[in-house]
Amino acid sequence: MFRGAFLKAMGNSASVLFHNHEGDGLRYSYPLVQYKVLGEIPAIVTIGEVGKVFLDLPTQHELMIGKQPRTFQLDKIDIKTYEPAVSDVAKMYSITRYIPLNTNNISEFDSLPALTDRVCLLENIINANILAFFKGIGHHCNDEIHTVISSIAHRYDLYYKGIKFYGFDLIVITNASLPDNIGLGKSSSVGFGVVRGISIPRAYEDRLK
Repeated sequence: MFRGAFLKAMGNSASVLFHNHEGDGLRYSYPLVQYKVLGEIPAIVTIGEVGKVFLDLPTQHELMIGKQPRTFQLDKIDIKTYEPAVSDVAKMYSITRYIPLNTNNISEFDSLPALTDRVCLLENIINANILAFFKGIGHHCNDEIHTVISSIAHRYDLYYKGIKFYGFDLIVITNASLPDNIGLGKSSSVGFGVVRGISIPRAYEDRLK
């Protein structure tokens, strides 16, 4: 509802990157504008030049959230630099409300009898999601991405647009550098699969060198 209300307030000034619709279809690329809740505060995460539009927007907006009028005050604009990279240095991330499986490969996931096979499938999907992110921001990745799932904190059912998906809260270790608060996986434009960097426990450090 926040996404829809914000787009309505922007009107014709909203580029295709803000809503990912082209004509009667969708823009099937990594979303460079993402709507989410961070620390219980509605937020919009943008990547690249598209974020400059916020420098010229009013600091206060009257938005209709469902049938309720709400006043939103711009709290802050946080600009961070990011350099995409794959290296030998291990990095740890949490991924929350992650939807890795679509309606096609959910059945494949369910058919795997071994937990190790299911984890391996998820790790391969995460690698593919990271590559999709790199491609979406215009970075050509020649290096091989390695990702392992350190823990599955939570696995639950999510319903989005009336369709059931498996949601995961994960801790992963990868050799890819990722910025905080971007999304990975399905529906990353509306708050799913939020990535945040976390410190690697000392007990892991020797084995990850």
